[in-house]
Amino acid sequence: MIKYAPIALAEPDNYEARANLMWISSWAINGYINGGKSQAWSCHPMEHELSAIYDIIHGLGLAILTPHWMEYTLDETTVSKFYQFGTNVFGMDNRMEPMEVAKRSIGLVKDFLFTKLGLKKHIYRNWYR
Repeated sequence: MIKYAPIALAEPDNYEARANLMWISSWAINGYINGGKSQAWSCHPMEHELSAIYDIIHGLGLAILTPHWMEYTLDETTVSKFYQFGTNVFGMDNRMEPMEVAKRSIGLVKDFLFTKLGLKKHIYRNWYR
C-alpha cells in the first residue's frame, strides 16, 4: 500500500501499481494477513457504524478513524505492537525508544494518508453535497 498507492495516483494507467493494490486488498479482505491468529482490531467494526451514518466509503472511513484509534490505544501494554509496526513498515531505527517509535509511526500513518495520498481528514454528514 505504502509503495503502490502513490504510484497509482501519479500514474493512473500503471498496471503494476494497480494490480498490486488489488492483490493486497484481496489479502486483507480474505483474512490471510491474520496468519491464523485472532485479531482485535476494534477500529474496523467501528468504521462500519460510521459509514452507515455518514455514507462514506469504507476505506476512507478507516483512513480517518485508524490514526485516532492508534493514538487512543497506544499505552505501555500496546507499545510493542506499534514499535514493531514502526520498525517493520516504516523502517524506523530499532534502537530508538519504543514509545518514540510508536508515536512517530502514527504520525507517519497520518502523513501518508492525509498528505501523500491527499485523503480527507474529517467526516461530514453531507459528504457528497
